[in-house]
Amino acid sequence: MSEYTQLERSVIEQAHQRGESAVERARQRLVTEYEDQLQEHKEQLTQKYQSKRSTLRNELEQEIQQLQNKRSVLALEAKQNVLTELYEAAVQRMNHWDREEQLTFLYKVLEKYRGNDFSLKFGEFTQQHLTEGDIQALKEQFPEMTLVNETFARQGGFVVSLDRIDYNYLYSRLVELSKEDMNLKIVQRIFEKE
Repeated sequence: MSEYTQLERSVIEQAHQRGESAVERARQRLVTEYEDQLQEHKEQLTQKYQSKRSTLRNELEQEIQQLQNKRSVLALEAKQNVLTELYEAAVQRMNHWDREEQLTFLYKVLEKYRGNDFSLKFGEFTQQHLTEGDIQALKEQFPEMTLVNETFARQGGFVVSLDRIDYNYLYSRLVELSKEDMNLKIVQRIFEKE
């Protein structure tokens, strides 16, 4: 073989090796770029997944909270309805006390006003239970009392007026005051729990 042929083969072989080396470097660079892009794409997908998952979790937690709030409101409304029915029943029960119960309550309250000039006005239901003898006995027991002839329509109980101040003992008002006090205690207990 001639020197020329050997030189030619050597140049071709070097060119071939350089070509293969360049191809290998290009392949490595492409593989690295591909792997980097793949990793970047995975990270983007992971971020999107985490973001979507977080958003869905927040939405779910909000819906759960709304349902819990709604349940609490419905439970409170149900309790309020039960309490309202109980209070209405209490007023009805008091309105229909028998004569003795009406007189016992009346005397107990009027004892507080003994010695003062006061007027007394009955609720319609209470006056219906009292006899003329009961009224006469009241006048004798409390001579400083002035009995008002009118009544509070469709009410039980009475109102004592002393020094232009009305002291309301109508059963509906007494129960309403009790209800307001009870509602305040319920609200306080609810906030204590929270």
